Formats: sequence, structure tokens, C-alpha cells
Amino acid sequence: MVEVPRGHRAEDLGAQVGVAELVLVVGSDTLPEMAGWREPARLFAMCEVGVVAGETGPFLEAPV
Repeated sequence: MVEVPRGHRAEDLGAQVGVAELVLVVGSDTLPEMAGWREPARLFAMCEVGVVAGETGPFLEAPV
């Protein structure tokens, strides 16, 4: 597992560490906010998204 510093791009990380597949792990409270992120469809196309249930909310499924 590699934590990506804020401001880095997924494309750069994949090339840097030589991974074939990226998985973005976010908390269930973050998932609804992702629609407002820059280029969310591109992000979802680039990597799998794992959602972890947090203490503040229930598990939510990612949009397909």
C-alpha cells in the first residue's frame, strides 16, 4: 500500500511504483463528495475505488 500525497496524480503514481492496478481507498463520508472532485469520471475509469465504512456513517456503494 502506498499513500499518495495530496496534489499528486494517479497516473504518475502508477508509473512511479510500477503497479498494474490502482485502488483508491476512501471513507464512506468521502464517497458522496467525489462527484465534486476534478474529473471524477476519469478517476473512476483509472482505478478501483474501495469504500471503507467509518464511525460516522454507513457503507455506501460507489456509482457505476
